[in-house]
This record gives sequence, structure tokens and C-alpha cells, in this order.
Amino acid sequence: MGSLHVKAIFLLLAIAITPSTAWTVRIVNRLSNKKVLFAHCKSGDDDLGPQYIKTRDEFKFTFRVNFFRTTLFWCNMSKDKKSHASLDVFWSFSNAGKHGGFDLSTWAVNEEALWIVRDDGIYLWMKTPGWPEDEPYVIETLFRRWDPKRKYGSRPNTLRSDINMALVPTVPPSESPLFAEAERLLAGAAGFGSQLVVFPEAFIGGYPRGSSFGAAIGSRTAKGREDFRKYHASAIAVPDKKDCA
Repeated sequence: MGSLHVKAIFLLLAIAITPSTAWTVRIVNRLSNKKVLFAHCKSGDDDLGPQYIKTRDEFKFTFRVNFFRTTLFWCNMSKDKKSHASLDVFWSFSNAGKHGGFDLSTWAVNEEALWIVRDDGIYLWMKTPGWPEDEPYVIETLFRRWDPKRKYGSRPNTLRSDINMALVPTVPPSESPLFAEAERLLAGAAGFGSQLVVFPEAFIGGYPRGSSFGAAIGSRTAKGREDFRKYHASAIAVPDKKDCA
């Protein structure tokens, strides 16, 4: 056996014994009227069994992605006798093609797939790539609406995903208007088939809700001055032929 083959075998063994990143899936019940959420999650190897999740409570499980990066978990959920939903709650990069090219590992916050179950559907919390890890820009996406439970032989309804943006950071991470970030978010929404994307108030220039810019009566911190400088630099003039064309 040649040295090249030996090196290849050792490389494969090293990859095989290297532990993959631990992931956590969380399913949080935010249904109204104290409704109990039913969820039954599975993978190709594991059946996590039926779960009855009380309001404001959650069900979570942790796992590691397999060697071939084909790990896939899906769940059947129901909020009452009239509504249900079936969806994938975790997929590896190799399964991104089945989800419109959407790579969950790029968008999930801290290796955690957080699903919020509400009356109108099931939401996924995601971060925007490129933003600081200590202050991720988080979007809450309406990933799946509820299906009415169908009688035998009836045709399924056609679904279309919507997206809802939330939680703007106090100070933009750059000194220019957030046009590039808006384009990135729009592209992600289009991947879900959305036709309308709603942005929060003052998204382009940033909305410093809750920020004092380090100001107190008679004093101002250096960090506060720097934050205000960045905020001012990211603002746009109205009207502005250059930025608004």
C-alpha cells in the first residue's frame, strides 16, 4: 500500500472520529387560550415520540450531524382538531436543495433551530449572515401556515410562505445605509416564495430604540459618541437623488 493511500485512510479516519457540531431544535408553544400543542418528531434513525407541549412551554432535543451530513428531522404538529402541519425542523447542507437552496446552518442562531408556534402558523428565528455574533440581526419568518385537516380523498391546499422582519439592532454594524442587508433579506424571503416583505420602521437608517448613546446629564461616554457617529453616518437625506434613485 502506497504512502498516499495510507495518508488518505488516516485522513478519513480523522474526519470520522472528529465530533460534529451539536445542534439543538426547540419547539416553543405560543398558542393563545392555553392551547396544548401536539408534536411528533422523527429522523431516519430516531423517533422522539408524541409530545404534548403546554402553552409558554417548549420541547427541545439535541443531536450531532452524521458523518455524511445528511441528518434530517421532521415533525407533525397539531394545535386543535381542525389544524395540522408537517415540516422539516432541521436539515443539513446536503438537503438545502430540497428547501430552495436555503442552508439552515448559515441562518440559525448559535447552532439552534428555534421554532415558535403561533395561532397563524409556525415561525423560524434566524440571523442574517455577516452580522456580529454578539448582536445578531434576528428575523422571525412565518415558515409554514396551518393546514386544515382534510377528509379522505380531498385535495391539499396550496401554501405560500410569508416573511415578517423584527428586532432591529440599536446601531447598524456599518457606516452606510442598510441597502445591502435589505437586498440579502429580500433574497432570503424570495427563496420562501414570498411576494410581500414587510420591514420595520426606519430600517434603512437604523432605529436606535432604547439607546441613550451614552448620554447623561452633564456627561457623554466615548462609546456613546462613537455609536452616534455611526448612526449619523448611516442616515440618508430625504430626498436624496443618489440613494433614492
